[in-house]
Amino acid sequence: MVISVLYVDDEKVLRDTLKLFLEKNPDIRVTSIPSATEALELLKKTNFDAIISDYEMPVMDGIEFLKIVRAQYPRLPFIIFTGKGREEIVIESINNGADFYVKKGGDPKAQFAELTNMVRSSVERREQDKKIVRLNRLYLVLSRINEAVVRIHDQNELMREVCKIAVGEGNFIRAWIGCADESTRQIHAIVASGTIDGFFTDIQESTDALPDDKSLTGTAIWDGLFTICNNIEQDPMMAGWVDDARHHGYRSAASFPLTNGTTVRCALTFFSREPDFFTDSEIQLLRELTENVSFALETIELEINKTKIREELEHSEHLLTTLINFFPEPVFAIDKSGSVIIWNKAMEGFSDVSAEEVLGKGDYEYSARIIGKRKPVLIDMVFATDKELKEKKYSEITRGRHIIRAETKVTDINGRTRTLFVTASPLLDERGQYIGAIESVRDISQSKHAIELSGAVSYSEDAGIWMVDKDFVTLFVNRKMAEMLGEKPETVIGRRFQEFLFEEDIKNIEAMFMQPCRGERGCRYGSFEQNLRNASGKPLLFRISATGLARQNEPFSGFFGLFRYNP
Repeated sequence: MVISVLYVDDEKVLRDTLKLFLEKNPDIRVTSIPSATEALELLKKTNFDAIISDYEMPVMDGIEFLKIVRAQYPRLPFIIFTGKGREEIVIESINNGADFYVKKGGDPKAQFAELTNMVRSSVERREQDKKIVRLNRLYLVLSRINEAVVRIHDQNELMREVCKIAVGEGNFIRAWIGCADESTRQIHAIVASGTIDGFFTDIQESTDALPDDKSLTGTAIWDGLFTICNNIEQDPMMAGWVDDARHHGYRSAASFPLTNGTTVRCALTFFSREPDFFTDSEIQLLRELTENVSFALETIELEINKTKIREELEHSEHLLTTLINFFPEPVFAIDKSGSVIIWNKAMEGFSDVSAEEVLGKGDYEYSARIIGKRKPVLIDMVFATDKELKEKKYSEITRGRHIIRAETKVTDINGRTRTLFVTASPLLDERGQYIGAIESVRDISQSKHAIELSGAVSYSEDAGIWMVDKDFVTLFVNRKMAEMLGEKPETVIGRRFQEFLFEEDIKNIEAMFMQPCRGERGCRYGSFEQNLRNASGKPLLFRISATGLARQNEPFSGFFGLFRYNP
């Protein structure tokens, strides 16, 4: 570090001599000037590390000069160097804030050496004091930001608060956060705070992209390393900021990457009014600060993603529950403890038992309501062998992936003998662990040609599933349905059902579905045949079994149907 000294003395010979001697030290540079008034003007334009001043000078003496300097530059080292040695002058000098007092005279070499030591000592002491103040401020900033991390759970709000604290408590001219657009390699300001004309305000930086990725912030983001500039006017990297720096009064800057796990997307940049502000101690604290902010932002993002996934899962579960609830076939499900968790509308009609009466109940409540006996049925034997099933009076046993289909004869609670076609499947979580089972039931006593259903929660292997809302907009189709039309599920969902009808059939189909719902268990439209238009525009004849989503006396709110191709 080169120490810049301002020497004020009306004696030219002494000014030249002192300058010559002090500058023998390579780390000291002296600017000499003959009067205190000229010195004050020079101080407005130039920064100095220390002042040496004579006491007795025309217009303004050394004490008056000292008082003004202390008022305007309170930490600038000041040494009185004078031929006057009266005790009252010494006392007045010290009382007004002089760092040292040196009397002229004696051995010049020894005296100038003493001045050299005093200059170095006072500058070092000032730097240490400044460093302690800076570090105390940064510790306070770190503490306040850690408090903000605990209480703020919104990313933008946290970033705004971080910048405000950095300026308000850390005494930075400006702090801002910029984030990168990887596709264009441009950086956009997100939030910023700063001191403008003495007032603390929020600055909303322009969202226009910064010129390129060679800036201080760009280097921090693209290279993932903190970047320091301790002299903005002389650093080529900061060429685009020089005018702004002169206008707002900042002299040094530092940018620290904000990471998201292992990825750097943003950076936090600080601007200081002091040159050479960012030493190892400051850098270490600011790195700790930005690491804490990075962790908090990542945690918030994880929570946002978890909430989004949870909402999507809840939506999917709601859609699945709706699908099952309006499935035309009777369906019920149990959890791994055997308690009923699903009892759909068709099951209510099949058993004459409402869902409210059985949901949450165990001890084979479902079998008691269907066959009048509390005993295991197919839903309890989803892992049983064919031999074990036959021993329990099941016949015509077939299997699919995790699915068992079979027939069985039972006597219901009214004493009637029924032949039931039943399909059961285990319910597994994302880890493949058993969490329950599901079963569909169909009375085939009147017909041995029932169409087999796949599991109630699996895509049907031989029938299409189609669900629309009150505007006939498709909410769901299974893969089988889409494939029969020559489509994909994602190309059908969101389109109106009428798009797949031929023009001459639209009015009749709409009229059928729009009829008021009269059934106590919901609208049932029975089974009917209908041509649909496939992706190539050709007709395909389907046998359709549909159920309305509306309850009794409610207007049309959509339908759920099974579609079987009938060539």
